[in-house]
Amino acid sequence: MNVADNTRELQCLLEKVYDERGFDFREYRESTLTRRISWRLRARGVQTYADYSRVLDKDPGEYERLFDDLTINVNSFFRDEVSFHALEAVVLGCARGSTNRQID
Repeated sequence: MNVADNTRELQCLLEKVYDERGFDFREYRESTLTRRISWRLRARGVQTYADYSRVLDKDPGEYERLFDDLTINVNSFFRDEVSFHALEAVVLGCARGSTNRQID
């Protein structure tokens, strides 16, 4: 398959994902998409985006696995020092049986 056909199939796959699930990955860098989607193609034993599209038709649960590979799930709560220390004060206060909980 040539590069133009491959790009066209990728765009069709992304349109399908957007139309069916509302997730818009069309503005992601193509190199990022191809690298991450290639994991799913290998995992499902298919070679083309068109084949993978048919996998999505047969196995709707595959969307979740695809989204996990395409997105980066970041929990920033524990990176927010103020929030973390506020939670720490409450939890430690509860653990100590303190009824006087003060959050700065």
